[in-house]
Amino acid sequence: MLSKKKKNIPKVTYFGANLKFLRKLNGLTQTQLANSLGATRSNIASYESGIVEPKARIFILACNYFNVAPRTMLGIILSNQPIVDTAKGADSINPVDKFVLDQFDEFVIQTNNHSKILEGYKAYKLFYPTSDTDKLSDFNHIFKDVLSLSNSLVKLNWELIHSMIPSEAEEE
Repeated sequence: MLSKKKKNIPKVTYFGANLKFLRKLNGLTQTQLANSLGATRSNIASYESGIVEPKARIFILACNYFNVAPRTMLGIILSNQPIVDTAKGADSINPVDKFVLDQFDEFVIQTNNHSKILEGYKAYKLFYPTSDTDKLSDFNHIFKDVLSLSNSLVKLNWELIHSMIPSEAEEE
């Protein structure tokens, strides 16, 4: 009797979700990040969507670029982790600062969720072409306006989040 080899099913990682979160948190486009890592924009899009995992060199470069431990980059969803947990001296944070950091964490999570919803609406718009009927025409104009406003809101939120997180240069 021949024994069958078990196929090794790769463990699911959170690299793509974390890469997208960190890229947006730092106000970068996929092209800007790709240029910094020596990759292409389509590589970054493939990593972020989870279609492809990066080669070791790109993975390490991304971890170093965002100053995140490789195990953390793969093992947890960063957008769900409070900043307080990773702050220096988290035990010595006074209650008011902790409250503000908790509120900021919630703001980051909600902005991340709103970004996902916006991406879904943009995809919806691509799949359903506009129509010339009066009712649908009105709907499409309103839908376009809502998408534009949502896009502006998400962009401003990420800019605000980015401005509130000190860069490495400011910390030194």
